[in-house]
Amino acid sequence: MHQPSDIEADHTRGPRVAFLNSVFLFAGVVALGMSAVRWQASAVMGSIDLTFALCCFALVLYLNRHKERIAAVSSVALALSYGLFTAIYLLAPYNQTRISLFFLLSASAFFLKGRRVGLIWLALILLTIVAGYVLPGFDMGYALIDIVTSSLYLLALFFIFHNYETFREKVNEHQRDQEVLRLSEERFRTMVENGKDIICIISASGTMRFVSPSVRSVLGFEPGEMIDKNLVQLLHPDEQPKAAMAWSDMLAHPDGEKLAQHEFRMRHKDGSYRDIEMVGRNLIGNPVIGGIVLNGRDITDRKRLESELERNAHVDVLTGLNNRRHFFELAEQELARTRRHQQPLTVLMLDVDHFKQVNDTFGHHVCDLVLRRLSKVCVSTLREIDVPGRIGGEEFAILLPETTSEQGLEAAERLCAVLAEATVPQEDGTPVHFTVSIGVATVVAGDAEMDDVLKRADAALYAAKDQGRNRVCFEEAGYACSGAQ
Repeated sequence: MHQPSDIEADHTRGPRVAFLNSVFLFAGVVALGMSAVRWQASAVMGSIDLTFALCCFALVLYLNRHKERIAAVSSVALALSYGLFTAIYLLAPYNQTRISLFFLLSASAFFLKGRRVGLIWLALILLTIVAGYVLPGFDMGYALIDIVTSSLYLLALFFIFHNYETFREKVNEHQRDQEVLRLSEERFRTMVENGKDIICIISASGTMRFVSPSVRSVLGFEPGEMIDKNLVQLLHPDEQPKAAMAWSDMLAHPDGEKLAQHEFRMRHKDGSYRDIEMVGRNLIGNPVIGGIVLNGRDITDRKRLESELERNAHVDVLTGLNNRRHFFELAEQELARTRRHQQPLTVLMLDVDHFKQVNDTFGHHVCDLVLRRLSKVCVSTLREIDVPGRIGGEEFAILLPETTSEQGLEAAERLCAVLAEATVPQEDGTPVHFTVSIGVATVVAGDAEMDDVLKRADAALYAAKDQGRNRVCFEEAGYACSGAQ
């Protein structure tokens, strides 16, 4: 339970300051008047009343200048009151109602210091009442029954204050819980209404019972359009088997455990598809939620960037063909597949003839156009299963899967002829012609790795260049070449 501290919060300081000011003023005026009356019977009592009155007025002045010291002033006020009331209790037997002053002191202690400190003051007051009656030398003027009855009344007062404060604490705790709940609901509602992620609650049958407003910016639908629709209707057909497995997994975990993330393509209102990353919790057993909570995040831009980065890691930027590293990865995979299925594999090595001369004559821009044009011709002339790649400046390699040496030679001669007819324009529109030389090699049983085949194809390429360029040279024919002379 919450216990009030000695340093009171700002929202409770004002009432306590007002209480002490009123008590000090009232007690000071009363004590000042009583000092004049009691002085007639006892100079000691009169002096005590006068001193108490002066202390009360001094505390009023001090408290109004130092409101932040209310805890210390409260302690001083209780101590002064205890001293005065004890003196009156012991030294003024003619006052039969003086024991009631301790009731005021006990109530003030509970109000100013709380239940724990109030109980200490109560114990001290009871001890003082009993000690004054038992100790010799004091004519108390009270019978034993008066002492017992007053003590019981004080204990009853304690239980009243104790129960009241317990009740007040529970009420305050309930109010705090309600405020925390209200703030939590408001915070959650703000997050749901303004967040970018889609939050939806799906029934056990798969229909949507709640959809957050963010679906409007992600998928183009109004939240009301989604209610009572089946989530599967928004998924790409290829994603539905994966979605069925994920749904079964969620139904199998009714403990609210956060499950693995899944990525789905979901249909936008305009007919396009967005990549959505989803994670869910099965809260069907929760009486407040009563469904499966899905949190979906639009990762379309991220997936597009990842795809672009992956493509850039595998593709030559200038030509759009496989770059050197990726080509060799694919080549080793194709070699393994060829051996596994015992199928033929032919490799072409291709190089642009007099490329340095083209560069010196027409410049880098035209050279780039030549390489791009060569790449496009390769893609359009070759089969879909063939794998072209740029492995050097003007040097290219091509894998021809499931292709014998004779078929590979025919493909190389066809490609060489098509490229000989290709042109690229200069800035003034004048066409620039270019040719290539091609070396051909076929995988044989003794090839340990793809590099062995490429070396033989490269040797055939240089044989083609030595024999005049713009031609195809094949290793098995003793590097005999065919093509333009």
